[in-house]
Amino acid sequence: MKWYWHLLALILSAIAAWFAGDWLSQPLWQIVEPHPVSFDQCKVDRKEWTTLVGDEERKNWWIETRAGRDPTVIRRLKLELPPLTGEYPYFGASIGLLKMSCDAVLSHEYVRVGNSNARAQIEFRYCILDPTTGKLLRRFIIPNNPIDGIAGHGSKLAFVENETIKLFDVSTKIERSIKVTEPVDLTFSPDGRLLACVDRESHQFYFIDWDKGLLVKALGREKHVESFSFVSNNVVLFVFKKANQEAEHSRWHWDGVSLKQISPGIKMPNNQVFPFLKGPFQSELHVSTLTLRDWHSQLKPIFQWLADKKLPIERWVPKQYFRRWVVLDDQDHIKREYYEGGDRTERHALYDHFSVEVEPAKQYATSTITFWNEHPIWPNALAVGVVFYLMLYVMMLVCRRLRIR
Repeated sequence: MKWYWHLLALILSAIAAWFAGDWLSQPLWQIVEPHPVSFDQCKVDRKEWTTLVGDEERKNWWIETRAGRDPTVIRRLKLELPPLTGEYPYFGASIGLLKMSCDAVLSHEYVRVGNSNARAQIEFRYCILDPTTGKLLRRFIIPNNPIDGIAGHGSKLAFVENETIKLFDVSTKIERSIKVTEPVDLTFSPDGRLLACVDRESHQFYFIDWDKGLLVKALGREKHVESFSFVSNNVVLFVFKKANQEAEHSRWHWDGVSLKQISPGIKMPNNQVFPFLKGPFQSELHVSTLTLRDWHSQLKPIFQWLADKKLPIERWVPKQYFRRWVVLDDQDHIKREYYEGGDRTERHALYDHFSVEVEPAKQYATSTITFWNEHPIWPNALAVGVVFYLMLYVMMLVCRRLRIR
């Protein structure tokens, strides 16, 4: 078979692969709701996810639960939320939070305060509601940014109020207070027994025993913690800030009395508030400390080569934002690295490689809910291209033999 027939088959196969990738990248389903909707929480153990929904007048609010890949609402809980005080609707628990997983219903509105002669400030006005009855249990305000000032685990909810950490138990309605100067990075251990935080002013790290309500200064003053994440119930990955945009990452073990370093540590570029981790944490630890704008790692060599040849490839295939992951062994050696993500800042990860995106229209009058499949697309698209090429090749061989006869 002539070379140009092979070239034609390759071109047609590439087109087939492109169409397959475009088809696979489409959402599984999409619905438009004629009222305000925001993402709330994902219940991974039950494979359910919830949204906070209001009516068109923004006077009545519900938590709606969906299961699996089905857009059908399986449960609705009426909420006793007070009237709005600002121009925006109420939002679900996960909006603006990264460490929220709690049985309580947590919703908020954000309100601009101040006047034309002063710099406007944002207040996040939160409501804690009973997950069974929807009744209002508690209200509190966090100014400016709540991203590291709230954490939840089961019936336990911790939040910062007036330079004090509040320990609120949703099931018993009991509240306790722990005094810390400027607490940030509130995080529960996987079993929920320990609550950890960092003092923004002194960079000191603290443990809080939830049952005893006891504050423990776990590291000495010579260690200034930038951020941290739990690896297990008693192992913590610390980030100690270094010069030149680098940070030292090392693992420490808590024996109930003190912390001891159990890995030599590694310096890595860091531009995130705190490290993201992936489990299960056995012989390998997947750590993400960096986001960057680039092409997909599988196609980057080709696009970079074209860019080096002065072709405006980025105009046709723009770079996307990816999260860089490194895989560490127990001695903090990098075994490999990879990229994940893309321009998907509005998508919320669910389970089984699914995600959901809730996009409000102007003034939050309507909302579009889109359900996505986040499995890698390019392997299946490439497989379609290869199969298409083989089919063309076989057809050409058959036609050639029939012509010879």
